[in-house]
Formats: sequence, C-alpha cells, structure tokens
Amino acid sequence: ERAGKMTIPPPRITALEPETVSVGTTDREIAVTGADFLPTCAVLVNGAPRRAVVHGATSLSLWLEPEDVAQAGTLSIVARNPDGGKPIDGAPMTLTVAG
Repeated sequence: ERAGKMTIPPPRITALEPETVSVGTTDREIAVTGADFLPTCAVLVNGAPRRAVVHGATSLSLWLEPEDVAQAGTLSIVARNPDGGKPIDGAPMTLTVAG
C-alpha cells in the first residue's frame, strides 16, 4: 500500500480449458483458471482485448474472435487487472490453434 492507495494484486493464469482449439472454431468459450482476477479484469489475446466474464477471483470465461482462429499457431493469453499493471511474472499462457 502506498500513500493510502490500495495495491491491486496482479492476476495469474494457471490453466486454460481447452488448451487447443481448431482453426475456424467460432463462439468457443475458453475456461480460464488462475488467481487474483478482479471483477473488472481484462483478458488480452495476442495483445488485443477480448470479451471475458469473471466468475470469481480464480475463474473467468474468455471468447475468441474469428481472427484469433483464422490460422494454425499459438495465441498468447494474458489477464490484466484494472490498474494496468503487468501480469505476474509477465508470462502469458498459450492456447494452440490446430490446423
């Protein structure tokens, strides 16, 4: 805590379910498990914000956009609390898009 300002803990993603999706998959919900998700936590996929619903401090759902699954590869998934701080360890989780 600094000068009466509350410190917001950085969120941490520990698991994604599923860990792999198929190219072209649409309207796919990804279950994200972790810690310190605030109700206003944002989720970034390859640096771009995506629709997410926080269910609690350890669980949220993420929906991918068509451009996320347009081709095979890996997606970088990061959670960020509203203070704009970096996620813990700065290490994203990866989601595989299989062709």
